[in-house]
Amino acid sequence: MPHRKTRIRGERQLEQLAARPSNWRIFNVGHHVRHLRDIAPAPSARMFNSRKLDDAIVVKHALRSNERDLFERPPLVATKIVVPLDPHQISLGAFSFFLGERTAPQMMQRLLGIAPAPGRTAPGRDEEILRILDRAPSLDTILLKDLLADERFGIPSELFAASLADQPDFGGYVQRELAPLVALATGSREPAKVARFVDSVFGASLGRQAEDFFSALGVAESGWGEIAFAWKAAFHYERQAADTDRRFQAMAGALRVLQTYGHNEAYPRSLLTAQHRELAAALANAFARCRRSFAQFNTQRRAAIIASGRMGELTAYLTALPATVRDYALGAALLDHIVSYWAYATRGFDPKRMPAEVFSAVAADLCAAAGQHTAALAA
Repeated sequence: MPHRKTRIRGERQLEQLAARPSNWRIFNVGHHVRHLRDIAPAPSARMFNSRKLDDAIVVKHALRSNERDLFERPPLVATKIVVPLDPHQISLGAFSFFLGERTAPQMMQRLLGIAPAPGRTAPGRDEEILRILDRAPSLDTILLKDLLADERFGIPSELFAASLADQPDFGGYVQRELAPLVALATGSREPAKVARFVDSVFGASLGRQAEDFFSALGVAESGWGEIAFAWKAAFHYERQAADTDRRFQAMAGALRVLQTYGHNEAYPRSLLTAQHRELAAALANAFARCRRSFAQFNTQRRAAIIASGRMGELTAYLTALPATVRDYALGAALLDHIVSYWAYATRGFDPKRMPAEVFSAVAADLCAAAGQHTAALAA
């Protein structure tokens, strides 16, 4: 079987994909592994046993019509594994396959050397990790850290921290936001002291200032690492909040003015009215969930804690942060999926004049995905 090179609209787009920080739909394994090796050069500085997978990029990909034929039962969104032919020269191209497509086992064996051992019924380590990535509703690092925390995998938790500080001026943003909390906890707003605190909390490992800070607040030592990671993620999400709101408003506005035409027996107006109502509700519910979680850790919440002057509130805020941020990440994954797929599937159509067949197909896909996402969270 020949290598199937990815067709990601040319070399430039492949290079852009490789250079992008991880987010809900992209997990750049190679970037994270290289970061881990920089801070912890050891045999354990890897995610997969397969070297090729350690250079891979995992993508949650909305299947196009010509790609659905690769599956017995095509999902709306599939997990795509993109493996560069040469990780040092991305422009040379890559091979790719979807987890769950008919030929995936052969692709994994031929291209990655991953094959079931004779007589073995349970999946191997790399196969199991891939299955978890495939089932995950999002590739957000805070969710993957939780899903892959099993000691059987032996993946260092530091591997998931790389992307959280990749955004421009992330350090400056965090420093400005943390200065009032540092003042509450230590009584000092001295810039140098705040900078040292930020480095201590958000560096590759917790520093002395962070340990003293958590100890003073009475936070159990076993939770320090989880809280520091969730704190990074919280700031990361805060910086994305305005864009998330904008995209939600764009889709909500399109649904408010939606007019369809070309109704017939297959696509009666009554069906589209019901689908329109269901899609609008799914969108609104996903957004409402995000806003509820977001209100528990955003700037306004921290301002209320600072105004109260009560250290106990800060302790409670930090202790609850891992669960709160995880809940936000799950809701944001669904919301991002809905608005992204809507933008992709309806591009070129005026919402005030959309073919009934087009809207019905998009709405059915998105409502099914929302239902699957909700069921997965309840499982």
